[in-house]
Amino acid sequence: MTDAYTFVTVDFASAGGAPAYHASGMIYGMTPDGSLPQDHFFKDIKWHYMRAGGAQLNSGGYATGLADHRTRWNSTLAQYKRTVALGGTFVLLPHDLWGTDGTTGQGWPGGNGDRTQFDASEHGDPIRLACGAIVSLHGVIGFPLRGQSAR
Repeated sequence: MTDAYTFVTVDFASAGGAPAYHASGMIYGMTPDGSLPQDHFFKDIKWHYMRAGGAQLNSGGYATGLADHRTRWNSTLAQYKRTVALGGTFVLLPHDLWGTDGTTGQGWPGGNGDRTQFDASEHGDPIRLACGAIVSLHGVIGFPLRGQSAR
């Protein structure tokens, strides 16, 4: 038996062009109301992406109650709006809205093939978010990109 390896050689002495910062972004980097940090911190790193979903703002998300979900949703929406205003692309983390982020012992709906909790509630209905994204706790159905509305 032969072990196969793939090697990549990087020559740091050779310039391939100016950096384009295509992957510049952050996860959980804004305050819950989306007001901080100041704009220049995003512009300084030529930022493009923001990932969030309200993780760890309270004792849980949709899995533990509508009030917990609203807290997370309000934060997520504020951060989405700020991201669009800065010209970035927002990546929604639905598991954070649900509450599977280390703050609860709740499993994800359908875990181990058991969908009774999910199917017996209103949580399974897709939601058209105020920002235009269409989301279901089954997963994301559609995303607006750079402030465009989802159809």
